Amino acid sequence: FPTRRSSDLMSYSTQADLLLQLDNTTLINLTDDVGSGMLESDVVSQAISDADALIDSYLSSLYAVPLATVPVIIKNISVDIAIYNLYSRRMDTLPDVRKDRFVSAIKYLQRIADSKMSLPDISVSGTSELIAATTVKTDRAFTIGKTSDNSVGTLDDY
Repeated sequence: FPTRRSSDLMSYSTQADLLLQLDNTTLINLTDDVGSGMLESDVVSQAISDADALIDSYLSSLYAVPLATVPVIIKNISVDIAIYNLYSRRMDTLPDVRKDRFVSAIKYLQRIADSKMSLPDISVSGTSELIAATTVKTDRAFTIGKTSDNSVGTLDDY
């Protein structure tokens, strides 16, 4: 998996984004490991970082990650996975809505990784003019500096 450190990179989602889907009390219950009654921002940041690393692992074969511009769908997926991560650390049984949203997020990421979908307004990485397929005999890497004589045993017939 690609490595993300929340201190070095901008996350795909924020604590404020999570609070749009969870109330403050629920988020405190999911993050308060010491019983202080306070929201633990480090726990939230780690859940988001883990979610973003998972997203990057699906996108990295097609896109330069982390994404410089974050499409809304990726922000939403980051939120869903981060919330799933938070519930997973606390409960043996997750709410069905959280499981369903997580499964949907993974399916969407898999479709992107399988090139069945693409991200809007994000160009696919690896499109370089330095690498191109050709069928010209003089452009072969294995015959650079040598001319082919079309004799038996050369790759000219293949």
